[in-house]
Amino acid sequence: MDPFSFKSGSVGEYSEARLVAREALTIESLTTVFDNTLQGKFHIKLQSADHAETEQLETVLESDEWSKTKGTDIRKMKFPLHLKMGDWLTVKSYADPSLHALLDVKIDLNGTTEAGDVFVGQVGHLHFYPYMTKESIQQVIDDRTEVDNHE
Repeated sequence: MDPFSFKSGSVGEYSEARLVAREALTIESLTTVFDNTLQGKFHIKLQSADHAETEQLETVLESDEWSKTKGTDIRKMKFPLHLKMGDWLTVKSYADPSLHALLDVKIDLNGTTEAGDVFVGQVGHLHFYPYMTKESIQQVIDDRTEVDNHE
């Protein structure tokens, strides 16, 4: 059984899922299947009531909204993260809009309950950014035409 109950979620420039721990637990790591592939293009922050947040000093992907978003970047987070029963945890994720892709990324929260049961809690990030300018469409056409000419 998932040790989290889902409370709310939102999607805007970034995705956000708010979870509540159904029991005391420890999160030992957070992973996605695209960790290596999307390195530098996909970012995750965690925010909880009892966990100190680190201020993000450098701008990430030139996104002011993401840089100002509260939470700790998981690359700077010191795991394990301990939650008591009833504690909330917000998982926030951001994908670089230059990906021009439809992504359905599952974010795994890997840990152990106080009773010793291993769990993988999961939240999703849906990135739908097909918006393209006239120039970017022309670039796709040029790229495809170049590939066709070399075949």
